[in-house]
Amino acid sequence: MLDRRLFVAGVSITFAVIACDSDESQTGTGGSSTVGGTATNGDTSSATSSGGTTTGAGGEGEGGGGGAPLKSPEQYDLGSSAGCGTAATPGLTPLSVTIAGTARTYLRLVPMGYDETEPHGLVVVLHGSGGSGQIAHDKFKLQNQGAGQFIFLYPDALPDPNSGEPRWDPTMDSDDYAFFDAIVATAEEELCIDRDRLFVTGFSLGARFTSMLGCFRGDVIRAIAPGAPGMNANNLPLVAETQAGHCRGEVGAWVFWGTEDPDHKIGAELVRDYYSEINGCDPTRTPLASPAGCEAYDNCPAAGPVTWCTYTLNHQWPDGQNVGYNGQKAAMDFFKSFPTPYLP
Repeated sequence: MLDRRLFVAGVSITFAVIACDSDESQTGTGGSSTVGGTATNGDTSSATSSGGTTTGAGGEGEGGGGGAPLKSPEQYDLGSSAGCGTAATPGLTPLSVTIAGTARTYLRLVPMGYDETEPHGLVVVLHGSGGSGQIAHDKFKLQNQGAGQFIFLYPDALPDPNSGEPRWDPTMDSDDYAFFDAIVATAEEELCIDRDRLFVTGFSLGARFTSMLGCFRGDVIRAIAPGAPGMNANNLPLVAETQAGHCRGEVGAWVFWGTEDPDHKIGAELVRDYYSEINGCDPTRTPLASPAGCEAYDNCPAAGPVTWCTYTLNHQWPDGQNVGYNGQKAAMDFFKSFPTPYLP
């Protein structure tokens, strides 16, 4: 099993939160969480779920130069997971793992008609501040676009010690990375997963964590779709030299933002510029025929296309009902566009 904990030693990145509190005021049913210990770089975290135990050992990041390194051929052909051939019950199931002594909860959705011999893509969906995995499932509705080809994971963030709202912590020593690693590893152990098709999407604070995962887990994540990420210039280093050796290869990025959401304009543009730069795209963009308002960066590598989408809406998920842009369809169409395996 591939060890996904790639803690980077000796690097300090400061994170500042801009107006992205209370992204989601809806309430939903999800597992309960409690605040626990904090993992440190290089430590070992144990993750236990109803399906088994996953233990990963941390390691130091490698040096390098010139932005995101090219993935090795092996990283484009990770193959099928160990869970292929194991029967599973379709539907939405609440699960939990233990990370650094703290119970972490999430939902897992296995499609109806699940075939345990057919590798499925895996999509991790990250809720915004104040949300939950259940809200992400109910509100974003990406599963409606899955066509039985994908399994979905909806993790729950821990309550913030100050506000009490569930919030992701994308700082590098955060246990949220080990949580992500554990739920992906558990899915691969228990289900038939195409390990070349791991995708992450999220909105607002969930999009901020999505954008950071695309860097620090870029060796295993194929593409991301962050919507209105709450970030500023401290969140993602834009100078390639400061990021050399820490991002893990090209990752496709579909970045979207509503033009009536000024508080998240900087974050969305920063993520857009970051991924287009580190993937080696030209600074020019070409409008897409569909969806309207989307532009693809020119001459990106085949493994790392970057698309920028805008639409007239404030800080809410674009579900296609109140604006022409349908966020769930656009994200899933983007994820479906990646072949498997891709050998450069």
